[in-house]
Amino acid sequence: MMSALGVGARRDAPLRFILALLFAALLLTLALAHPSPQTITVGAPGDAYFLTNFYPAESDGGGPYRWSAPGARLLLPAAHQGPVALTMRLRGAAFAPPQDLRLSLARPDMPGIAFGADTGWRIYHVLLSPGGRDSPFGDQAPLDLIIPSASPGPADPRPLGAALSRVDLRYLGPAPLGPPLMRALLIAWALGVIGWAAGRVGRSTLRPYAAAIIGAGLALWAWRDPGGFAWAVPDPPLWLLIAGTVLALTPLPPLPLRRERGGRSRMIWQVGLLLAGNLALLLPLPWRGLGALIVLGLPGWLAARALFPDEGDPLTRTFLGLCGAISIAPLLTLALHAIPGPLPTWLLLLTTDLLSAAMIGAAPHAPFLLSFGGFAAKTQQKNTLLILLIAVGVALRLTLLGGAEFQGDEARAMLLAVGVAQGDDGILLTHTKGPVEALLPAGPLILAGSGVEWVARLPFALAGVGLLLGVVVLARELSSTSSQRPASEPHSPLILHLSSFILHPSSFIALALLATDGFALGFSRIVQYQSVVLLTSAGAFWACWRFYAGAAWPARHLISAAVLLAVGLLAHYDAAMVAPSLACLVIAGGVRRGWRAREWLAGLGVPALAGGLLLASFYLPYITGPSFADTAAYLAGRAGQGDAGGPPFNNLPLYFNILSFYNAPPLVPILAIALAASLLLLPLAPGAIPLALWFGVPFLAESFLIAEPRTHFYSAHPAAALIIGMGVAWLLSRPSSPRLLAVSRWSFIALGTLWLAASLGYAQLLYLRQRPEYERSFPAARPATLRASYGDQLPEAGYFGFPHNDGWKAAAELYRSGVISGSYDTNQNRWLVGWYMRQMPRCAERPDYYLIAEAEATRYFPPGYSLLGEVTVGPTRALAIYSRAPVTGPPQLFAAEGLAAAFDARPVEPFPAAAILADTPRVECAP
Repeated sequence: MMSALGVGARRDAPLRFILALLFAALLLTLALAHPSPQTITVGAPGDAYFLTNFYPAESDGGGPYRWSAPGARLLLPAAHQGPVALTMRLRGAAFAPPQDLRLSLARPDMPGIAFGADTGWRIYHVLLSPGGRDSPFGDQAPLDLIIPSASPGPADPRPLGAALSRVDLRYLGPAPLGPPLMRALLIAWALGVIGWAAGRVGRSTLRPYAAAIIGAGLALWAWRDPGGFAWAVPDPPLWLLIAGTVLALTPLPPLPLRRERGGRSRMIWQVGLLLAGNLALLLPLPWRGLGALIVLGLPGWLAARALFPDEGDPLTRTFLGLCGAISIAPLLTLALHAIPGPLPTWLLLLTTDLLSAAMIGAAPHAPFLLSFGGFAAKTQQKNTLLILLIAVGVALRLTLLGGAEFQGDEARAMLLAVGVAQGDDGILLTHTKGPVEALLPAGPLILAGSGVEWVARLPFALAGVGLLLGVVVLARELSSTSSQRPASEPHSPLILHLSSFILHPSSFIALALLATDGFALGFSRIVQYQSVVLLTSAGAFWACWRFYAGAAWPARHLISAAVLLAVGLLAHYDAAMVAPSLACLVIAGGVRRGWRAREWLAGLGVPALAGGLLLASFYLPYITGPSFADTAAYLAGRAGQGDAGGPPFNNLPLYFNILSFYNAPPLVPILAIALAASLLLLPLAPGAIPLALWFGVPFLAESFLIAEPRTHFYSAHPAAALIIGMGVAWLLSRPSSPRLLAVSRWSFIALGTLWLAASLGYAQLLYLRQRPEYERSFPAARPATLRASYGDQLPEAGYFGFPHNDGWKAAAELYRSGVISGSYDTNQNRWLVGWYMRQMPRCAERPDYYLIAEAEATRYFPPGYSLLGEVTVGPTRALAIYSRAPVTGPPQLFAAEGLAAAFDARPVEPFPAAAILADTPRVECAP
């Protein structure tokens, strides 16, 4: 009887799930159509989501406020299209002429509402007419605040409008139901896709209840906080919903763990991929850059498959393929860069194609396609959960990868890449670190002339994806239990047990931690060395671990580890932090294999020679070059040999504060406690010694030995994720009673879901939302619930990977089209501006134009210059153009979006990259 009821419940589950989604959509529609009143405290943390083009917050006896700048706007929820009662507390500028104390409110469909503004604080009530809030800026509709600007005087040259301290919104009825209904249906559809996919890894009978509860929660949020819901929950794109629905409804085929295609079929696929990459080079920009990345990455990918044909599961093979692709591509470019003169496109293309063809011929029998499957339903569910977690990590790293302009250090790497492409033989020797971060984007520049952001960042994002796969693979290897160990094999804290499978709980925990880790995520979204260091460290650890485990062909594993470590060191010196762990594994592996002196010499000689030659190829001329003295002084200062006084230091408070910005502040103490507890349990786990070294060496060095560690703690995070995963998995396996075991696991699932939701919400707030720019507008963009120990003042450290767009592509296009011409100066980073402006002369003394990034803290209002125009990015005025020549007429507005597309469609032409890096004065700027 109970069985029949269970079958019936499962049969009716889809219908009940759909009804629950419709119920959620109904509640959400009502909440969007009839929201509760909203109050915006202007100048308080979090106000940046509801206004734009205002100056930073100030305060007086009456509380915080902001002065409006030209183009000031309020951002109202667009779903509610009924009448709105708007109440504002504001005051006009006492220094403005009396005739200018008049404020107008305007939107495209509404006649302007004008009224006088008093110079004292007053309350103003305005009734906004219904309808017409269709917005090009997502789910927020702009309301322009127009008032003539005036400057307080020479000490404060800002053009100020009105001071605004509070905005109250009361949504009146009746309101049209069409817009809120459409928004509610889209959100319910997205909820359905997520719920259907989640049902594959849990009980599908729980989906209706979960959908109803989540839908009710969203409706309550939309009703209580309509403005916050409008900016935090965007409408999902229709194409994404359709694609997600197709994927969610597609059943996973019951394939065996290893599925090998015939040799001819595999070769056809590989040759086809090679041809596709070459043909993609004929596409227009920026897509031509994708073809260049395929061509450049294929030799290393195929080499990894040829070296390790017996590694069976798809995650391991993909992980190794990415290690090979990210490692071989910069090494090829570095080798060809040694040839004097510019690097010809045909030479790099011919070299990569010949190597790919050789790799295809070298391993014609290597399995090409592997998949999960062929196991019980419970195992299939775990496979689905694993795929979903990987998909989350991939989406966080690839979504809007080109949405932000290059930051300063990224632009420096791109300028170095241009120097490589142009044949500047010594340009890499001027860098303060290894050359890999410049060599990876140099390849697409040479093959396709592509310098667009997403193409340059994609290799680093793929390195971040490879790290996620590597952590899963390593967690599988490290999480063996004594029951899985052959009886003849004694326990060892180093031992590898191949009988463990990919579905150990620690795999999911480590993957979830690293997928949403702010350091790993942020560094995967920039043209910087960190993600390469993390990937090569994980790859070298895997190779040494397999060597210790007694894998066949030990020379292949040791040479691979040496090459990966060398590539990591060619990226940055941080890669040396993993070396003690690798040495531990190699020594223990040699002892376990019973090597004698001759075998030690033969076994380690070739790997040491390979790694040494790779390092010497760059670092020998680097150390003997003229720029190394400056680099050595810089590194000595960072290490504490200058004014810092020498070790030991205490950088733990700094680390905690930085970690609390890159990750959701409430979660960081929980992670710290979990790590500390897991470290206490670590001696009980296999792999304790090498894992402790991998985590402990960088953590202790950055905490106590380095004077300025900044974000360099990142190199300890993969090992920390593995340690926490193993600790939590150990705790979950402790209950002996089936009931206690079930309770503990369901509690973990509930808490883990909440933790993952909080991490994802914070990650999209920091990295995916392009407006407001969280880090640059902090604390104005910080929701009140996310206050950390550092308060409203960020700790002094590097901040990487965050949205950053000042409209420099538009400025370059305005130069190219002749709208502006002549010299310029700016308040922005010289490398960033030099990358985008290229040929344009930058002059510090009396330039023809000042290009002022309005989001910079050092905003400048040049005396004697007139405002020619401003570049807008979305609803925000991002870049002000001041002209030395008199300007007739009102300032012009230039939308960045169309101009940026034109910039990306043009190849990078030769320009003096070395002079920009060295900040050499231009001839045009001579007095």
